[in-house]
Amino acid sequence: MHFGVESAQPKLDFFRPYFPELNAEKFNQVFNRYAHVELHDILEPKVFQLDAIMLPVKPFIDKHNELKVTLNFTDCEFSATQAGYLEWVQSANKILYLNGWAKSGDHRYWSNLKSSSIRAYTPVLRPTVAAMNHDADLLLSGFSIELQLSDEDVKFIRENGFCLFSESSTYGVNKIFHFPAKKVDDFFSKLADGS
Repeated sequence: MHFGVESAQPKLDFFRPYFPELNAEKFNQVFNRYAHVELHDILEPKVFQLDAIMLPVKPFIDKHNELKVTLNFTDCEFSATQAGYLEWVQSANKILYLNGWAKSGDHRYWSNLKSSSIRAYTPVLRPTVAAMNHDADLLLSGFSIELQLSDEDVKFIRENGFCLFSESSTYGVNKIFHFPAKKVDDFFSKLADGS
């Protein structure tokens, strides 16, 4: 696996938690620079050009897997900028499978489903989101979420639609997806055929 982002200025405070085992001299040599940052399946950070560093991908995945994922309640009328996208949705046995990306690496989400709960969550590497926003915090801004739905949730979606927002300490609250009630038949047909 390989992808890259650009760090316009040294981000020592950002990278230190990912590489606590590096001594100060090696850490400073690798990270105290303007650099193109590339993640690879390697064991330790390397400087491979004056303005480019290679980092192992594993610490980023491990660190994000430790984070607590939250799902809070809001109504769909919440005013927020569109900054994310739901790319794939499917449902089976009262489980709603959602895949997409959010302009957030904080793993905090908001939905209009009061009684749903997160059954499973996997952060997904999204190098294009990080690169387009020049923000390494967005490397794992992709998500794969499984929501356990109740009968009440299914009825609520049919009557009120479905929405999903992300919350970020950097970017605030952003809308990922809103499927209004008037288009709910389209939403459920997407669920039925997996598109």
